[in-house]
Amino acid sequence: MRLIILVTGIFLSFNSNADWASFKAGYACNQNNGYFEIYSIVETSTPDEGEIYPDSTIKVDRNLFEDGDNTISCVFNKYKIDTKLTVYPPRASGEGAGSERLRLNYLKINKDIIFENTVFNSEFLFRTSSLVSIKIKNTKTGLSINYCTVANWGWGVGYKGKKCINTTLKKMLTRHSS
Repeated sequence: MRLIILVTGIFLSFNSNADWASFKAGYACNQNNGYFEIYSIVETSTPDEGEIYPDSTIKVDRNLFEDGDNTISCVFNKYKIDTKLTVYPPRASGEGAGSERLRLNYLKINKDIIFENTVFNSEFLFRTSSLVSIKIKNTKTGLSINYCTVANWGWGVGYKGKKCINTTLKKMLTRHSS
């Protein structure tokens, strides 16, 4: 009996592993081309279909948000984009332990609040939905805004229930004022 317990213990110690997924965010600002983006990254401990990385076809310098409060400004043409995103590092215990939490405190364009106090790419908080990307582009007719939300994230599939909306700054401001 002791031999079975010993062999089982040895077998399990060599075959045990803890998969993890890390939820992060980054940003890009290209003032010359009139482009701003906040994007999601999901890295996993082992290769998985659920890994999420920014679109590599868009050639811009990319930066990661660090732990704590991050305040970013991006100016192009007559537009100034200000954003504040807070990254809460992993905790040892409690809900969401071991996972980062991200909150988009605000995103303003010329002092108009476009997004405020919303969850960003935070897996365990996906009780309703989570914002996972924002792309703002300068066009001949003004700013175009594309943003995506998801219902949740899962191993082997990534984001589930992804919905993206293409709109304009003018429409976003109209929606916020009504």
